[in-house]
Amino acid sequence: MEIGPQQLVRMARRWWWLPLLLAVASAGCAFWVSSQQQPVYAASARLFINAGQSGSDSWDFNAIRGSQSLAATYEELLTTRDVLQPVIDQLRLPYRVEELQGNVSARAGRETQLITVWVSDTQPNRAAAIANAIAEQFNVFIAQQAAQLSSEPREAISAQIRDTQSRVTEVERQIADLSAAAPTDPEARAQLPALRDSLARLQARSDDLLLTLNEIDLSNAAAQARVTVAE
Repeated sequence: MEIGPQQLVRMARRWWWLPLLLAVASAGCAFWVSSQQQPVYAASARLFINAGQSGSDSWDFNAIRGSQSLAATYEELLTTRDVLQPVIDQLRLPYRVEELQGNVSARAGRETQLITVWVSDTQPNRAAAIANAIAEQFNVFIAQQAAQLSSEPREAISAQIRDTQSRVTEVERQIADLSAAAPTDPEARAQLPALRDSLARLQARSDDLLLTLNEIDLSNAAAQARVTVAE
């Protein structure tokens, strides 16, 4: 059966309220769903990456390029367990690492030395605290990594210093014993020059090793990338 124009008009007049009812019902459902959800707040921290320098000019081109490269690498490290677990422990957060990772993101600025960390949370103060704590903990994490890389050569030099100083102590004891016997013992007097020469060489070696150790520490301090909160 065909429906004519007049019948369509009568049907529209009869059921005009149905589309309005559907619209009102949809709006009501959307409002109810949104009212049941907790609001989510966002906070961010911006980090400045400054690659360490061995020279006097910390703003040369290579340093800036190095910092930009580090920023891209650090973007991936900021949301790792080694960074986030200490933050959870420090703030006593009700999250596992995997849950916090879902609320944290990081992005390095293109061709810049900046990384921005975003944190979302249902509590605004907690979101800000997490963002700040991640920035602080990441600086600690980078320092720890640098210390681990330098620990092996530093320990090797330290072991040589301990051995050399032990030999210095032993030679000094021998010289003291022979010096006491020298007035009456020609053989003791004959051994003293060689021992004193050996002592001088050992002391010079000890001084060189101490200088090398100091240079390692200074080089590590200069080469270590520094992470500061820019904003």
